Amino acid sequence: MLRFESPWALILLLLPAFWLWWRHWRPRRPALRFSAVGLRKATARSWRLRLRWLPDACAVLAWICLTVALARPQAGSERLTDIRQGIAIEMVLDKSSSMTQEMEYGGRVLDRFQVVKRVFADFVFGDGKHLGGRPNDLVGMVTFARYADTICPLTLSHATIRPFLDKATTVDLRNEDGTAIGDAVALAAARLKTAEETLADQNRREPDSYHL
Repeated sequence: MLRFESPWALILLLLPAFWLWWRHWRPRRPALRFSAVGLRKATARSWRLRLRWLPDACAVLAWICLTVALARPQAGSERLTDIRQGIAIEMVLDKSSSMTQEMEYGGRVLDRFQVVKRVFADFVFGDGKHLGGRPNDLVGMVTFARYADTICPLTLSHATIRPFLDKATTVDLRNEDGTAIGDAVALAAARLKTAEETLADQNRREPDSYHL
C-alpha cells in the first residue's frame, strides 16, 4: 500500500504546466519574420532543432521526481489475522490503598499497583521476550476497591484496553477504599458467562464465527 507522508507537496506538480505554457504557448511577437513561409519549411531541420524539446522534457521529469521525493512516498504491508478460536479472560485488578505499598520489581522500586499493571500488560500484549501476548483471546478488565467496576468489556481489540490500563489508579477517597474482591470475582464471572452465552448463540447462526 503506497501513501505519501507529505501529500501537500504534490501541488508543486502544477508548476511545470505553468512553466511550459509560459515558455511555449504564451502570446508573443515573432523574433524573426519570413517573407514566405514556404522558404522556412524548405530549410533542412538539424538534429538540434529536432531535439529542442528534450531539455524541457528532462527539466519537467527532474521536477516531477523531486516533487514526488518531497512528498515522501512510503510503502507498507498490512497483515490480516483470521482469529476463529480462543478463550475469554477477565483481568481483575485491586486498586485499594493497600496497593500503594512499595516493592522491588525488575530492579526498580514500584508500588504494587504499578507492578500489577506491568504484569497485566506483559501478559496481554506480550513483553517482546518470553511472553507472546494473548492475540487470540477475548480480554476484559475489572477493578475493585470498595466497589467492583467493569472498566473494559471483553474484546479482541486489545488496543482498546491499553488506555484504560494506563489511566487506572488506586483510590484517593477513603469512602471508596476497601477490598471487595468477592464482588469483583462475581462480576468477572458474570461477564464471562454472558460472553459464553452470546457467542454460543452466534455460533449457531454463524458456524464460522469466533468460538470459545
